[in-house]
Amino acid sequence: MALFFRDKLPVGIKKLLLPRKEFSANLRSVFLAGFERSSAAPLGSHWSLVGRILVASVVLFAATSGVAVYADSQNVSPQHPLYLMKRYSEFMQSFAASPEDQPALHLKFAARRLSEIESLEGEGEKEEPSIATAVKVTVTATPTAATGAISTAKPVNARVGKLYNDLNDEIRTSINNVGAEKQSSKRANICKSLDKFMNYGAPPVKKVVKEHPKMKNQFESQCAGYLESD
Repeated sequence: MALFFRDKLPVGIKKLLLPRKEFSANLRSVFLAGFERSSAAPLGSHWSLVGRILVASVVLFAATSGVAVYADSQNVSPQHPLYLMKRYSEFMQSFAASPEDQPALHLKFAARRLSEIESLEGEGEKEEPSIATAVKVTVTATPTAATGAISTAKPVNARVGKLYNDLNDEIRTSINNVGAEKQSSKRANICKSLDKFMNYGAPPVKKVVKEHPKMKNQFESQCAGYLESD
């Protein structure tokens, strides 16, 4: 309504009501300056912060990936400080692998777990006191000393138990993915490799297979008719 009545006013009165050009120009410059202070600077600092975070993330990822690749290529032992990085590399390999590549990949990881178990069990044989020694320490030494001598085997045993579970998981995952390979010759090769590994004679593998009879049944079901092929 105000605009309607203003349009009906005489030209002379409308000129009186209009602001001067100098006032409009000054008001515009003040508004733009305030807008730049209130919005442009924080926006710039915001994107600067985001940029720094992105750069740091890229650098951290590159460094982590490089360390993981090194740990994996060296196949470091469970006692090595970079062992967790090796396992991280294995996880990433499994994540990126196709279903057809999973059986061979996890069979490779199973062979690693077997080697690690044997290494730690050998270490335990060297470090763990015998039963006779433990009894002797218990009788002759103070309770604190006896407890300390016997408990040296606990970390090794805990790691070995975890690796047995991991060995079971790797073999099971390899068997579960055998069916993804549709090409007969490749499936036969996978089955023969699994059969050789499971019947290799290594005590840790025998223990896992014996404790999980369904695993062997599933292997025989997945590889039925492929073990005898040329």
